[in-house]
Amino acid sequence: MATQGLRFLPVFIIGTILLVSGLVFVPWMCDSINDDNLRRSGLPARAIVLGAEDTGNRYNDNPEVELRLRVLRDSAVTYDLVIRRVISVVDLVNIRKGDTVDVFIDRADSSNVAVGGG
Repeated sequence: MATQGLRFLPVFIIGTILLVSGLVFVPWMCDSINDDNLRRSGLPARAIVLGAEDTGNRYNDNPEVELRLRVLRDSAVTYDLVIRRVISVVDLVNIRKGDTVDVFIDRADSSNVAVGGG
C-alpha cells in the first residue's frame, strides 16, 4: 500500500519544479517582452536616474533593480517614476545616480517605461 503512494512522487516533484520555475521566470519574460514592444512602439524620452537599489532577487544571475527615475518627456512634462527591472550585471555598471538614460514610454500608460536600447 505504501509503495503505491510512492509511484506518484516523481510526478509530484516534477510538477512542483515546473510550477516554481514558472512563477520565477514568467514575470521576468513578460517584462522582457513588454520592454521590447515599448522600444519598438513607445515614445522616446530621457530620464535622470535618481537612485538604483538591488531588490535581492536574481534571474539568471542578473539582479532585479528598483530604479527611481525622473522622466523628461518634453520641456513641459516631467514626472518621477519607480520601476523594477532585471538588468544585466554588465549594463548595471552604466546606471548610476545622476546619469541620464534613454527610455521609451507607453503611449497609453506613461507609468510603463522601458529603459535603454535593449
